[in-house]
Order: sequence, then C-alpha cells, then structure tokens
Amino acid sequence: MKKKETKSEHKERINEVMYHIYKNLSSKLVVEDLAQISSYSVFHFQRIFKEITHKSIVNYIKDLRLEWAANLLVFNPESTITEIAHNCGLK
Repeated sequence: MKKKETKSEHKERINEVMYHIYKNLSSKLVVEDLAQISSYSVFHFQRIFKEITHKSIVNYIKDLRLEWAANLLVFNPESTITEIAHNCGLK
C-alpha cells in the first residue's frame, strides 16, 4: 500500500513542476529551481522525473519548446525563425 502512495506523491510533485514549466516555458528554467519546487534533491528529482515522463528534464523542456516553435512557425508565417526561437526560449 505504501508503494502506491509514494508513486502517487511523486506524480503529484512532478505535475506541479510540469505546470511550472508550461507557465514559464519561454524563461530560463534551471534544474535546481525545478527540483526545489518538487521538494526533492536535484539527483532524486531528475531520477523521478525521468521515471514518470520517460524523458530527462532537459529533453522534456527542449521538446516542449520545439513543439511550441513549430506551431508558431505554421500559424505565424509573418514571424521570423529568430523571433520565434527567442520567444520560445530557444536561445
């Protein structure tokens, strides 16, 4: 029973981090700050994040930014690639 509670707590904490990432996707996101949101050590946070999302935190953020940039490229043809990359945090 305790294992299910632990997994549930991990998911809850990682969801809080994921929400923070979505809200601040264009900002600089630092692993140490994200770990602090989850109340885990950096090492433990990265391990749990990968276990839940099947991606490292860096790849997860990069993939989200690239998806966002791709959508902006399609729906904002008047914007330059440089503008879009900058707006999406791909600096």
